[in-house]
Amino acid sequence: MSHPWSHFLQVEAVNLDTTLFDTDQLSVIRGGSFLVADAMCRLLQAFPDDLERLSIGASVGLYEIKGDADPTSIKERVIDWSDHGDHTAQPIE
Repeated sequence: MSHPWSHFLQVEAVNLDTTLFDTDQLSVIRGGSFLVADAMCRLLQAFPDDLERLSIGASVGLYEIKGDADPTSIKERVIDWSDHGDHTAQPIE
């Protein structure tokens, strides 16, 4: 079913203080920051037929859900992908 409007998905890394900034070693902080940014790109690679990148920042990714893809299904698949990787996703409604 085609909709005349677009659906968007925003993914954001949260609780960075307890994961990235619990050290005084700059190399650890920088490495962790790069991993978070890389996760936003890996998400796009994991769903190339469903998502189009609109904006990717250091800890936030904004994607448009392509075509007739079901937004709820995409959200659930992204959460499942995240939960089985080296990161965890929790939806914010």
